[in-house]
Amino acid sequence: MQKSDYIEDNLNPLFYKTFELIFETNTHNRSDLPPFIIDVWDKDFGMDGDDFLARAVIYPETAAIVE
Repeated sequence: MQKSDYIEDNLNPLFYKTFELIFETNTHNRSDLPPFIIDVWDKDFGMDGDDFLARAVIYPETAAIVE
């Protein structure tokens, strides 16, 4: 799991951060691979718990590959 930085006292924070996803596979056909699912949550300190914000689904055949 990767996390972004914490921004205090801001209801609309902007995060300009890049995360790198590294994976290995035994196939060269990207259409055989399942999609990557990325969930975005906020961090709450207190009793309410964290809130789900968004989900991104990235299909390997449309993703950029750097070798």
